Amino acid sequence: MKQFVKNVSYLCETSFKLDSEIKELVGIPSGAIITSLNLEIKSPSVHTNDVKVDIGLKDKQDYFLNDIKANVTTKENVASFTSHDIKQFNQSTQLLSSLETQIICAKITNPIFTDDGETSIAGECVLRVIYFLPSNIEVEY
Repeated sequence: MKQFVKNVSYLCETSFKLDSEIKELVGIPSGAIITSLNLEIKSPSVHTNDVKVDIGLKDKQDYFLNDIKANVTTKENVASFTSHDIKQFNQSTQLLSSLETQIICAKITNPIFTDDGETSIAGECVLRVIYFLPSNIEVEY
């Protein structure tokens, strides 16, 4: 049996703080196919207002993930944040075939600006994206 398979894949991993409204995170080349996107809440923000994260494209900011909770209300809750309705790992079910070069962005609701000092903690996330480039090889089994 012969078949064509894509043979060039990439894992892009980037960390970012929840300290501004829009973060440009990953560049996706033209022709790429995104097969997996995962957001890890590494440490939540400490804030009394809800801090939420959307992951998407510049023109559709919630394409992959929408309203992911990323805050706890006190510094004491940071160690046990998974018991405060925060999912540590958030997997997107969306796939994307990119016809043009695109940027994956995070839109953060109620970001914690880092000049606040000791009164708040911005929080940190890790975004992981797996994509294939348009390269086919023929394999025989």
